[in-house]
Amino acid sequence: KIKILPEAINAFGRISLSVLLCEKTRSGLQTWKSIGEKMFVCCAESVASGGIPVALAATPAEQPVSTGCAFRRAFAALCQKCLACGRIKRIFNGTVAQISQLPLIQNIKVTGIKLRKSDLRPKKHTMKNILKVGVPVALQDGFIQISFIAITIFANQRGLNDAAAVGIVEKIIGILFLVPSSMLSTISALASQNIGAGKHDRARLTLRYVLCMTVGYGLVAATIVQFVSVPFVGLFTNDGAVQILGGQYLRSYAWDCVFAGVHFCLSGYFYAYGLSIVSFVHNSISIVCARIPLSYYAATHFPDTLFPMGCAAPAGSIISIIICVGVLIWMNKHTEKYMERT
Repeated sequence: KIKILPEAINAFGRISLSVLLCEKTRSGLQTWKSIGEKMFVCCAESVASGGIPVALAATPAEQPVSTGCAFRRAFAALCQKCLACGRIKRIFNGTVAQISQLPLIQNIKVTGIKLRKSDLRPKKHTMKNILKVGVPVALQDGFIQISFIAITIFANQRGLNDAAAVGIVEKIIGILFLVPSSMLSTISALASQNIGAGKHDRARLTLRYVLCMTVGYGLVAATIVQFVSVPFVGLFTNDGAVQILGGQYLRSYAWDCVFAGVHFCLSGYFYAYGLSIVSFVHNSISIVCARIPLSYYAATHFPDTLFPMGCAAPAGSIISIIICVGVLIWMNKHTEKYMERT
């Protein structure tokens, strides 16, 4: 073992020099690391054997080994940074090369198309069409959130249990409304494609199918909730009073999944024709005439139950359906007017 130590030290020196001169730094570092580990194992075995000459022979070997390992760590960190920079450079060059091969870039090179500052200026007609659809939708969402805040205030005035029950049910309703909300986006996208292709009959057929699916889902979900409302609320709280109150509120509120699904689909159909103002109007009327007033009336006149308070949401959705059906009938009688929008 004593004879191995000088040979290991010499090998360590040769590897150190080769690492400094080696182009493939990673392989050199790996070899250096293995030699260092072998030397430490050799020293540990020598000391463990208990021989004094062996221990004395191992002691001088510790200095170059420890010094070399410290230098190896610093040198390895520097090499890793260099390797990382090299990788980043290669990735960047490859990305630029791939982008330059895109058909759009190739066409720009061939046709000589250039991007000018004037191309970035907003066009009045385009911005008008975007805002005409987007602003009513944004205001509508804001009013809906305000109505939720008002309902929460009414529930908080009734006590802690009622406030907790209303808060839990609002989250559950958000889960139940995932399908109707998705159908709103679905009918808007599909109807827009068909309208753009001049297939108005197909857009109306899409509306019919989406309405059937949404109403069917709403009926199934609302029916199931009637039997599992209390256990459903119990997933979020262990308080028995909150579970009972939440079950009452959820049983009446769940029917809004049917009615809201109907006016969601109709609103998406109107979006496809650029009539987002219709959705804004019927939601605003339902909030002002039904949701907030009925919620306040139920909160003040029925202090022992939350079931009447939950009926305010379906009542507001029924008002929205009436308005949407009226607009749909008007569209059927004045086909030439709304077709001009497309």
